[in-house]
Amino acid sequence: MIQRILTEWYENQWNNMEKSEYAYDSNNKETQRINYHWVANQWTETNKYEFTFNNSYSSSDIIAPFITFKYMLTSQLYAVWDQTSNDWSINYKNTFYYSEQNTTPIADLNKGEFNVYPNPVSDILSVKYPDHYSLITFELYDLQGRKLMSTEIKSNEPISLKGIHKGMYIYYLITDGQKHKGKLIKE
Repeated sequence: MIQRILTEWYENQWNNMEKSEYAYDSNNKETQRINYHWVANQWTETNKYEFTFNNSYSSSDIIAPFITFKYMLTSQLYAVWDQTSNDWSINYKNTFYYSEQNTTPIADLNKGEFNVYPNPVSDILSVKYPDHYSLITFELYDLQGRKLMSTEIKSNEPISLKGIHKGMYIYYLITDGQKHKGKLIKE
């Protein structure tokens, strides 16, 4: 997409409202977005974003739970059009820093071996799994990626979710270097 135009239907016709123009680098990453408003029958610049990336990393190199990164964004600049000077005025610039992290992949547990119930759940959750797993860690996250709880459990041991608000959550069952991920609804 190189351009988006927003129009509105009024007075029996389509009327221009807003426009955005996009520029990309050779790796198809958005490097610039300029926004316009329709004023006095012409497009007038309002603001722009400029993005820079570290192209030596791919999406598979970036670990960010619950967030989908397609590339390593290193900076974002936001500017507004100054009609007095007829030039861009920088409002802010974000700089993003990443840490190196050595990780060891964790194999997925066989999903058929685990039963997390009831789902939706009110206050007490049960987890059933085969006896050959001695101990499992249950972790619960909200949809923003914040860890709400982590507890070690034994098969059929109840997990209290009292104090957890109604909503959707992500859970992990972790044991012996393996994990199982699922969604949980608290009612």
